[in-house]
Amino acid sequence: MVGCKIRLRKRKQAEWVSGLLRSKFFGSCVDHGELRKNERNLFCIDCNLCFCKHCVTSAAHDCLHRLLQICKYVYHDVVRLHDIQKHLDCSLIQAYKINGEKAVHLNPRPQLKDTKSSKAKGGGTSCEACGRHIQDLPNRFCSIACKSQRRIPMKSDSLPAPLLNRVIIGSNPGMVESSFEAKEDVEQEKKRAKKGSHVLENRTLKYTISFICCHYICGMEEFDI
Repeated sequence: MVGCKIRLRKRKQAEWVSGLLRSKFFGSCVDHGELRKNERNLFCIDCNLCFCKHCVTSAAHDCLHRLLQICKYVYHDVVRLHDIQKHLDCSLIQAYKINGEKAVHLNPRPQLKDTKSSKAKGGGTSCEACGRHIQDLPNRFCSIACKSQRRIPMKSDSLPAPLLNRVIIGSNPGMVESSFEAKEDVEQEKKRAKKGSHVLENRTLKYTISFICCHYICGMEEFDI
């Protein structure tokens, strides 16, 4: 039962993160086109949809739903680190300061032409997913999408290896044991094959030595092996 809950939580998280990264923000809301400030810059985690501020304040939307406000930074969508890290592990992602607050990019930005020169001047490292230059270590990703692409696990969801194997395979002990037996069979086959190659080499060496000894005893001065 615990394994099912963990898998369900991970599936729900993967769904709303994917929806967040695919959403197109700052477009005009269709339902509130006649009102001012109707750009869709809010994302509801529970609804897995983006809304304008008029949508979330209406009676049709649940006021207890979790919301994220999306901002613009150099023409790209970002989210405040303080807001999203409550729901998603954003460690190892490069953050930028916007009006005194740290924010992270939703998706990777386009590569610059002088990427190599900027790396040489500023140091740092490169994003493990898209290769974009990262200023601060030990960060490894430039955006949430890049970290999601590499499937880095959440800290809160980290489990010991034996328990994690049982959660992924299922709650049926027979399935777990059968998977472990299959792995052992493969290892045994590898050992047999390796042992057989050593036996063949030893036999070949013995035959070669016997051949040399026979020719030497018979008094033959020249022979080919």
